[in-house]
Amino acid sequence: MALFSGWKLRFHNWAVIALLSFVFALTAAVLVVVIAKFNDMAEDSARQRFSLIAQTGVERLRALIGGTGRQVAVQAEARSECFAQGRRLNDRDMVVTFLSLLKSEESLYSVYFGLANDDFFQVIHARGNTNLLASLKAPGNTRFALRKITRAAGGKRVESWQFWSA
Repeated sequence: MALFSGWKLRFHNWAVIALLSFVFALTAAVLVVVIAKFNDMAEDSARQRFSLIAQTGVERLRALIGGTGRQVAVQAEARSECFAQGRRLNDRDMVVTFLSLLKSEESLYSVYFGLANDDFFQVIHARGNTNLLASLKAPGNTRFALRKITRAAGGKRVESWQFWSA
């Protein structure tokens, strides 16, 4: 204490204000840079994560479509003679195959088979989806919707639906 006893400290208001202004400006600049860098890093991280999620989804969808497509193609090729008799649909034999395909693959919506003469048969697995049941105007206990389109006499297309419970 004796060392500094001869000194008189004077505070000049302009110097204190200038120093405080410099400190606040420097602090604000550092905060702006840090926040901007943090936002850039957060956006990059989110972009990478969403890209990874999208890639994973695409790969899973490709695998599902590829596997299911091969399964349907094999079934159709093996059973095509049974599915079409005399250039007309044989939906009785198709139903069993289509139901087993839909039961075996939970993510499949429907399976269908069409002929060059525009005959068409489709089985839709409702899985209790109330929106789907409403759009099909199906009863509430419907598990499978069977759609058949054929050509009637005169060339008019006729569509019919059957709704099966479990």
